[in-house]
Amino acid sequence: MSGGAKAPGPGQGAGDVKAVRAQLELMGQDSTRVSAPDWTAPFAGLEDAVDRLLPYHMFGAEDPAETDAREAEGAPGGSGRLATSRHEAWQDHVMHRVNEFGAGLVMLDKRIRKAESEALQRSQLPLLMLQSYATAEAQALGAGEVQRRIKAEHDKKAALVRAQQEEARKQQEALESQQRQQQSMAERLQQQQAMAAAAQQKAAQQQQMAAAAAQQQQQQQQLGMAAGMGMAPPQQMRLQMPAVAQQAAQQPPPGLQQPHPMMQQQPMMQQQQPRPPGFGVAPQGPGMVPQQRPAQPPGQQAQQAQQAAKPSKADLLAAMKAKITQRK
Repeated sequence: MSGGAKAPGPGQGAGDVKAVRAQLELMGQDSTRVSAPDWTAPFAGLEDAVDRLLPYHMFGAEDPAETDAREAEGAPGGSGRLATSRHEAWQDHVMHRVNEFGAGLVMLDKRIRKAESEALQRSQLPLLMLQSYATAEAQALGAGEVQRRIKAEHDKKAALVRAQQEEARKQQEALESQQRQQQSMAERLQQQQAMAAAAQQKAAQQQQMAAAAAQQQQQQQQLGMAAGMGMAPPQQMRLQMPAVAQQAAQQPPPGLQQPHPMMQQQPMMQQQQPRPPGFGVAPQGPGMVPQQRPAQPPGQQAQQAQQAAKPSKADLLAAMKAKITQRK
């Protein structure tokens, strides 16, 4: 819709006034149809559809300059000049409406803000916000307290487990130390028992050697008596003397290694060696007294037998090392 209603001038006729009124009526109808369209009634035809969808009427516009010149000529006073042209008047009118619209918007915004503030003050929204904030803070504090309790319990359990482990380790170390002490005491007891048994065996061997020496001495005395009486010693007695010496030499001291087999065979070889005729008895003849060869004293023979049967220090050390190794 373009154009505008012409203000009737003093030089216009009644026809122009009617035309302007008709245009104003059409403009009012167009405005009504645009502002309140009919959405319910169906279209009666093409013309009705165009009239309802496009409710606009086109009017021819006048030249503002010519209209201003014509009105200036008819102005009273004969000045031939208007105070305000149509263009200036239209600009002023538009600016006035714009200012009014801006002022209305400002007033509307103020009213809306005021109503919102009043409604906010009257409503329970601040209270709800405070309650929600307090609830959130309480939940946060409760969660923190729960976390601290859980952490404290966890630390307590961990400390208890560490203490139990440390106690178990100490008990294990004490048990191992006690076992080592018992083992060392058992080893010392075994060594003492072995040493006591060795001492007993040594004493028994010394007694046997003393008995053998006494028996040998007795035999020597018997041989001397037989030689003094001019009688030959019996063969059993002569054979028994080397056997007694051999038995005394073959018995090593307790806790030591056995003597070497060659050392045991020496008395036997001496016993098995052939003796010359008349060994130990002087030849008998007419007018001759039988005499016996000078024999060694019995104590010296027993001492020699003990020295032959006594092992060396190296044998004693080797025997002790072997026993310690076997016990370990």
